[in-house]
Amino acid sequence: MLRSGRAIPMVTASALALLTLAVFWFLRESGPESAVRKFHIAVVNGDTAVLEDLLAAGSSRYATSYLVAVVANYARAGAQFRIHGTARGTEATFVEVDYVVPRRTPVPVLWATMKQGGRWRIHPDLTLRTSLER
Repeated sequence: MLRSGRAIPMVTASALALLTLAVFWFLRESGPESAVRKFHIAVVNGDTAVLEDLLAAGSSRYATSYLVAVVANYARAGAQFRIHGTARGTEATFVEVDYVVPRRTPVPVLWATMKQGGRWRIHPDLTLRTSLER
């Protein structure tokens, strides 16, 4: 049995460790990378309701349809997408993604995301414009 003098610090340290892990898990599921990850999953699952919910206000149907087609084509080709990180810009926070198709050079895409209504959302128009400028 632990002495009461040693039990309190151990319980406190354990509680702090659990709290830290919970915060990191929450942040992983709520940042700009999470919006990009959820977009990809929704495309593969054909979940249009989730897709619509992830789009920034005023997103054009053309840009949205184009990005859905690109992600679906990469998924059919067996590509994996790898998120490398984020970069804050003046208009949005960009998430750098590489699409890795077996036996091909990875294709980088900068996904534009922005926070609206307290949630991170995909900005398809800015994503296309940024990708075309690269």
